[in-house]
Amino acid sequence: MPGLQRQLQSIRRQLELAVSPPLTAELRRILPSHDATPSAGALRIESAVLESWVDSLVVQMPTVFVAAPDRSQQGHGDRTPHDLAVPLGQDLWP
Repeated sequence: MPGLQRQLQSIRRQLELAVSPPLTAELRRILPSHDATPSAGALRIESAVLESWVDSLVVQMPTVFVAAPDRSQQGHGDRTPHDLAVPLGQDLWP
């Protein structure tokens, strides 16, 4: 299982670099930090959680991009896609 653990750590680091700070914080909150070597079961659970989180993120992306033109017309035209990212579990509109 060391190979799976290395793969999950690599994927996690890449995602943390690619998403907005609020999404990075959420990812760190839902995925455990491993002080010791995790069991095979724990790695399978982490893999499933990570897959589910990424799936949810991908599903929410079209909603954010559809809302982006509306927000730019409301005086938020200088925002980047990172600024428009909505942490999972939060409403799109404040």
